[in-house]
Parts: sequence; C-alpha cells; structure tokens
Amino acid sequence: MQCPSDQTNDPWSPTLDYKGNYGLNWGRWSFIDQGGPATNPAPLNVTQAGGKSPFYIDYGAKMGDITDGTSNTLMMMEMLQPPRDHDGDVTDRRGRIWNDDSFCYQISARIQPNSPSPDYGQCIHNLQKNWPCTRDTVVANTINYFMGSRSRHTGGVNVVLCDGSVQFISNSIDLVSWASLSGMSDGAVVSGVLQ
Repeated sequence: MQCPSDQTNDPWSPTLDYKGNYGLNWGRWSFIDQGGPATNPAPLNVTQAGGKSPFYIDYGAKMGDITDGTSNTLMMMEMLQPPRDHDGDVTDRRGRIWNDDSFCYQISARIQPNSPSPDYGQCIHNLQKNWPCTRDTVVANTINYFMGSRSRHTGGVNVVLCDGSVQFISNSIDLVSWASLSGMSDGAVVSGVLQ
C-alpha cells in the first residue's frame, strides 16, 4: 500500500490507522453524497443513487451490482500521504487507511487527478508538496469532506479497476470521463481513456 515515489509516513498510532497511498473510490462528490446535488453542473449532479460507487458507509458492492462493468469502474485510486502531524498539534487525515473517519482514504472523482483544486477536510494546505487543502475541523461539516486522487508520478495517477487490472490515468482526462469511471451503475461507460 506504499508507493515508492512517495514518502512513507508514520502511522497515526502504533497499532492502527497506517498511512498509505491507495484509497477507495468514493464516487464523484463528497463523503455522504456520492453523486452530487441535482442542482450541480454535469457531471457532478447525478444524485446519491446515480453516483453510487462500489464502496460506501457500511457497504461493499457485489460483482453483480457493478452493471457498468468491472473493467469500466474504479475500485482504488492513488493518493498522497502527508505526515500525521507536521505542524505541531495539527493533523492531516489524508492517507489514513483502515479508518472509517471521513477524509482518510475515501477518494472522490469530483476533481481530476493531480488537480490544483484543493481537497476539503481535516488537512494542511501545502502547494509545494502537492497537498492543496481547504481546512475545516467543524465536526458537523465532515459529511461534506472530499479529496482528489494525487501522486508523485509525472502525468497522472495509478488506479485499480474492479476487474483487478491496474491502469495509469492521465491528469488530462476530462472530468466527465473521470466522474463516469467512479459510478458503478450510472450507465455511463467510458471508452478511449483506458489502455
């Protein structure tokens, strides 16, 4: 679960919440709403039901649930792992795998890979290290947290599809295609972006 291109960071505690570089496909919007409100511009407006991804709170899809096809649906995406505590007592949750808090390993297709647009959650903003972030520690807002897929690789990120294959996705993938890959049964089968 560690990418050799990134720096391995200490676990949150000695026995749990290790940092890693691969997180689950969490749809195209936020921790609680995988599809985005109907009032959003496309492709971030397919609502919770339409944007359902293979993973959610207390949910893991069966193969038969992935009607867009396992070779057309993201399972895991790459992420960076900031240190657990790099500003005194300020924490950054990103990369905390095996943790059910929001904004740890749940990766959204709301922004394109390696986007300069910030993540939103409990994190530290540091553009020099490719950790763009809008920090918010208000407990009531955690349902709206999201983070994008990021890497230290030139040009894109590694992903795992639900068929088990590993693909490299370019930073230049258009948002419609990227968001469509996150849905497992939205009927939007993407062609031409996977090798």
